[in-house]
Amino acid sequence: MIAIIAILAAMLLPVLNAAKQRSQVATCLNNLRQLGLGVHMYAADNNDQVVYPNWGTINKWQGWIYTSQGGSSLLVLNQALTLPAGQKGPLGTSQACPPMNLTAPNVQKYIYKGNALSPYVNNAGVYWCPAENASSKASQWYQNVFLSSGSVSGNDIYSSYIMNGAAIDFPNQTTQNPSDIGQFKLSNPHFRADYCLMWEPNDAIINSGTANPFNDGSSRASLGDGGQPSQRHPHGCVLLRCDAGTEFQNYLYMTGQMAGFPNSPQGISTTTPFNNEFYYAPGFIDGGFADGNGAARTQ
Repeated sequence: MIAIIAILAAMLLPVLNAAKQRSQVATCLNNLRQLGLGVHMYAADNNDQVVYPNWGTINKWQGWIYTSQGGSSLLVLNQALTLPAGQKGPLGTSQACPPMNLTAPNVQKYIYKGNALSPYVNNAGVYWCPAENASSKASQWYQNVFLSSGSVSGNDIYSSYIMNGAAIDFPNQTTQNPSDIGQFKLSNPHFRADYCLMWEPNDAIINSGTANPFNDGSSRASLGDGGQPSQRHPHGCVLLRCDAGTEFQNYLYMTGQMAGFPNSPQGISTTTPFNNEFYYAPGFIDGGFADGNGAARTQ
């Protein structure tokens, strides 16, 4: 009898695990759908402007996920995320860890009630992919993104997702002049409905010598610029479209698009207009594609 139960359990475990994975994908798709609706409601209330994607940390503009306090990293903001007197976070101090302390007053004040989408996204849980397991100290996210030499890092520790820098023309990350930012309307024809606005980056590459996808709240979709898609879901990655639709996209197809595989037959060019799902920056002939030779601006 015990042997039979063991055999049945062995048969059921893969089925249960697959069901759990499908549930996590569904939750993740719903999370990004809610964030996408927030982006559209923000645009409706702000003259059709695309929400600032938190490109860089120097400026103090309110973005989709945080308002930077200035500096070369987000460390100042992260250190302000303290717990109420007498409470201790995972480091054994008053330092909060957002996915573990979502309702902490300072986490709410500075992040989830302080970002540009806060009037439209009321549940802080939608910023987190359930498959990331960020509430566990053993998770890749906790070890690679949250921690730095045993203390809180200067990374974006507020969400599993990042926004596409194409939405503001990939400006210099140190700019503090609003006129240097490409401020576009959501109805801009370059922002096709099926183009990618947000996705899940890979939190396992931070300590591998590859660029850090969580150094701010957005990225170029280049594999060498921290934009590599996450593999926490089997075979694919969840992304948000410009029309607020969501998709579970095959990993190989997604990395092909990030590597510059075009939706049009002419290929990458600095003289012929090019774009694909990830490179559609309006100010560039090649959509802002990071080809190693510098992207070509149209003006």
